[in-house]
This record gives sequence, C-alpha cells and structure tokens, in this order.
Amino acid sequence: MFVTKQKSWAFKALTTVAVAAFAIGMSGCTMVNPISPTVQAFDAAKALLNQGEFAGAAKAFGEFLKANPNTELTAAAMFYQANSLAQGGKTAEAQAAYAKLINTVKSGVWAESAKYELETMGR
Repeated sequence: MFVTKQKSWAFKALTTVAVAAFAIGMSGCTMVNPISPTVQAFDAAKALLNQGEFAGAAKAFGEFLKANPNTELTAAAMFYQANSLAQGGKTAEAQAAYAKLINTVKSGVWAESAKYELETMGR
C-alpha cells in the first residue's frame, strides 16, 4: 500500500513539473535563472525604486528592457519603469510607459495594474 501511494505522489509531482515546463516553453518567453545576470539587473533596478531613487530606477529598468526584451520579467520591468517615472514626477512619460505596457502585454496582472495606474493618475 505504501509503495503505491509513494509512486502515485511521485508521478503527480513529475507530471506537474513536466506540464509547467511545457507551458513556459510554449509561452515564447525565456526562462530566467534566479541567480543570472538578468535577475541581478532586475533586482538592482527594483532596489533603486524601493530606495526612492526614481530617476535611477527608471533608467535601470530601461536598460534592463533593452537587454532583455522578452523574458518572464519583461512585463514587470515595464510596469516598474512606468511606476518609477510616475513617482519621479514625470507624469507624461509614465502615462506613455503604462500605455506601451498595456499595448504590448494586452492582458494579465501587469497590464491590469497599468490600466489601474493610468485611470487613477492625477486623482
């Protein structure tokens, strides 16, 4: 009995991993290694934003996007770049960046968050 349950659990886990890997591979995005230079660049830009260095963060996210136009972090970087611009008082640039994100990504949490930010800017 124990062996059957163990095999069943292992099979389910392996199947789940295989389905997730297939889905990521079919999405057209590049998978990112968590300690890769790509993730380090994203984290460095996010740290600048968290420290209130909005101009530096916007620039860092812009550089990240030029170097990484199609990874699983791209939409997040687009959002945080727009957010950095908005918090830095560059409203028109932020609005353009949010609109670009919406037009590029079309759906999902980052596009929906960008729509919300655009709707609530200036309130």
